Amino acid sequence: MKARIAVAADLFFVAIDRQSGKMAGFVNGIATDESKLRDEFYTDASLHDPKGKNAMILGVDVLPEYRGRGHAKAWHPYFIICK
Repeated sequence: MKARIAVAADLFFVAIDRQSGKMAGFVNGIATDESKLRDEFYTDASLHDPKGKNAMILGVDVLPEYRGRGHAKAWHPYFIICK
């Protein structure tokens, strides 16, 4: 995860609870010109291409106490418009 953040920070979104300051969850991915998700994207951060035309979502994580509030759904448009 640290390697992915280092090369693809622009595709790493974090939700913070404004009242508590606690992280509610995050979504992350990489950019690529490839059109199909493959296993290597999860383990090899060097596959990130900052100029890639496609964003591959590699993880959506929401803490249990924040689930069901629409966080994951709210992140989706950021990946649609960012590439």
